[in-house]
Amino acid sequence: MSARNLLFSAVHFFVVFFIFAIGALVLSLPYADPFRLFLLNSLLEPGREFLYVGGGLVALA
Repeated sequence: MSARNLLFSAVHFFVVFFIFAIGALVLSLPYADPFRLFLLNSLLEPGREFLYVGGGLVALA
């Protein structure tokens, strides 16, 4: 594989990734407010999910 083909493949990968990222952003915009509220509530009053994550991190340390 020549350097030219490798460079073309890398540029093509990043262009396609950028297009998919823009599409995901456009599709997720209607859900931004509920997600932001869910994230805020999760940070203010952590649930049991955070206990499992914290316990796993303590077990790894």
